[in-house]
Amino acid sequence: MAGKNSLVLVIDNYDSFTYNLVDLVHQFGRKTIVLRNDDPRIDDVSEEADIVVLSPGPGNPEHFPDLSRQLDSWVNDKAILGICFGHQLINYYYKGTIQLADQVCFGHTSRIECKEHWMFQGLPKYFDVMRYHALVANKVSKPLEVIAKTSKGEVMALAHASKPIVGLQFHPESILTEVGYTLLGNFFTHVEKL
Repeated sequence: MAGKNSLVLVIDNYDSFTYNLVDLVHQFGRKTIVLRNDDPRIDDVSEEADIVVLSPGPGNPEHFPDLSRQLDSWVNDKAILGICFGHQLINYYYKGTIQLADQVCFGHTSRIECKEHWMFQGLPKYFDVMRYHALVANKVSKPLEVIAKTSKGEVMALAHASKPIVGLQFHPESILTEVGYTLLGNFFTHVEKL
């Protein structure tokens, strides 16, 4: 599906962490193009990309119907990684629900528990992640499955059952996410095998 020379389209959802994420992607030798979520060139540029990264950002996915329309054109032939808002957007797209978190987490670390999944290959079952969010995925619907949670049961990662589509509620680009580099490496390694 996506070799090392494939283009990674990063959708910037107007977040200050977007370029930290882009820097992490560049550490894997990936060519990127960054477009804001309202850039009229998205349709044209996305045709060239094999991978789409949906960045963090403010707001509720329910208020961004154009992004759901974009996902319609990507879910069948692109690998998709959603971070924070991007994770919530993936869940919303697949008819899951989003709600206010029990505790707003702006700059908090949490320990998460992971299921066996290719995204967590070579990682411990438990590790700490950095969180910056007020909303969380509440109900997750098929074909998505929850692959990581906090001890309180909050959804921290989800994945499509058969496609290379993954959402991470936390920030792998943060230095306080212990295994962020490995997570992105696992994503790219898996996508290269398809």
